[in-house]
Amino acid sequence: VKLAPQNLAISEFEITNTIIYPNPSSSFIKIINPNIEERFNFKIMDITGKMVQNGFSKCNDPINIEKLGSGNYILHIETENGMKLIEKFIKN
Repeated sequence: VKLAPQNLAISEFEITNTIIYPNPSSSFIKIINPNIEERFNFKIMDITGKMVQNGFSKCNDPINIEKLGSGNYILHIETENGMKLIEKFIKN
């Protein structure tokens, strides 16, 4: 049995080049990352870990957050190529 090595590292651009804008926001957020060109799946979690919103989007397309209550949220993103990101934002 031969096992192929797997790379478990996180690419640098996954962490450093992602911006959530505007942050804080009251109505929408946009994800900005020059390395993400494809559509991505997103999940918005509250601080207790409960998923409060999910869907699909693209970079620079607005994600409506008007229905969320004020507070801190965690955004999970997974691209069609398997890249995963976790970012925080504030809804005011």
